Amino acid sequence: MRGIEASEELPLLTEDEQFNIGIQAGLELKKINQVTCPDHMESWDERMAAKHHRYRMEYTECGVVIDNEEKLLSFIDDKLYLMKEKPNMFQHDDYHIGNLIVKDGELAGVIDFNRNDWGDPIHEFVKVGLIDVEVSVPFSAGQILGYNNNSEPDDEFWQLYSLYLAMTLISSVVWILKVRPDELDSMMLKIHKVMDDHNNFELTVPKWYSEYQVKEERNEMEFDLRELAWFAEQAVTTAGDRISELRSREPIEVNYKDAGELVTSADLLSERILQEAIMDKFPGHRILSEENGVHRWDSFKFDGPVWVMDPLDGTVNFARNLPHYGVSLAFALDGVVLAGAVYAPDLNCTYVGIKGEGSYCNGERLRIRKCTSLLDAVIGTGYPHDPVQVQPAIERVNRLRRNCRDIRRFAAPTVDICYVASGQLDAHTESLSPWDVAAAGLIAREAGALYSHVQSVPDGIPNELYGEEVVFSTPGIFDDLLTLLRI
Repeated sequence: MRGIEASEELPLLTEDEQFNIGIQAGLELKKINQVTCPDHMESWDERMAAKHHRYRMEYTECGVVIDNEEKLLSFIDDKLYLMKEKPNMFQHDDYHIGNLIVKDGELAGVIDFNRNDWGDPIHEFVKVGLIDVEVSVPFSAGQILGYNNNSEPDDEFWQLYSLYLAMTLISSVVWILKVRPDELDSMMLKIHKVMDDHNNFELTVPKWYSEYQVKEERNEMEFDLRELAWFAEQAVTTAGDRISELRSREPIEVNYKDAGELVTSADLLSERILQEAIMDKFPGHRILSEENGVHRWDSFKFDGPVWVMDPLDGTVNFARNLPHYGVSLAFALDGVVLAGAVYAPDLNCTYVGIKGEGSYCNGERLRIRKCTSLLDAVIGTGYPHDPVQVQPAIERVNRLRRNCRDIRRFAAPTVDICYVASGQLDAHTESLSPWDVAAAGLIAREAGALYSHVQSVPDGIPNELYGEEVVFSTPGIFDDLLTLLRI
């Protein structure tokens, strides 16, 4: 059996499997970088400085401007001296996730050596920040650790990594305009992401790496993720069965919240069941619920252990005996979702996600659908309850409908996002709240979906719990979908 390109295979594996393949990739790269450059060749720092000067002149004249370019260029100027007397070793020079082959969960090979060069081996890692992290943060972190003999890189590594990556942003603009000008928007999105990862290069260690390392340390120290997932599953199925029973034997009392949103006696019953279960099992943990937190979640402190719940998502569907509704519960630590469950009683579906261990529906492993064209994609979306916000949503729907196969609106986003995980939808995008995206977002990511936001995430709100203009998508259409939504 032939191997599969890592960029296609990694999103289908668990985070632990992705991390281990990253370790293997780092070790393999270290082997590649063992041959010393012949003495007669020009030194690395002289060649690199000349190349950068040429690209910088072309960048200045091209008319494209990187946001906060003054900080980017100042960082490069201040750090160029770091290249002095760096080793001049054999480089693959295009070492990234698309040129690695995976077979049976292991690194099976490296291809495309045709761009090989000589230089500082740390320069090989620029593709990690520009390409690999979009596919798999665990793989990217693993590759860096593997290259450094499974030890944390020193400050010199990060200083050079950031310098080479900053220089690559300049050359990438010039290169894309010459070779693939129609992909400029996509490249600028990548560059914006790198700038954000490094806080406009005030940080040498990127946010994605720091956050991943902190998560791993906290996960291992304090919590049994399978136990948390089992608890969430039991809690949502208990609450879901109770509200289904309630609807079958008595009229549901309906009231209205702000902007005309429904709240029923079933919402409140489900919330009470979930809260009592959490307070009994985890008395020191805080709770964020739709019914008690709708007015103040944006000032909620997400540090420490927090349970995020939606007692009844799809209340209108529930009240009208439509099957698309669910109960959702997730556990987050310092804003990172580690375990969660979504139960859709009328659909007979119980979705469970465990950070780094995959996601499941009724015990069966979930996998996203592979889709590489927006024109072939079926995308879920929704409308806000507030009439004032409806018009932008309608414009988004019109844009989607013109550029994809079809759209769906089931009016229960926790279920919709789980449909992305199961491959029934290729993507879902909507403006949501933390309780909508907490458990379902983890389930989708663990099935291989990528996620982002159309606009930047405000300071102080964790990425995984911010729902405004959120996007969950199969990787093959992710960049194109984000570009479309950002027009």
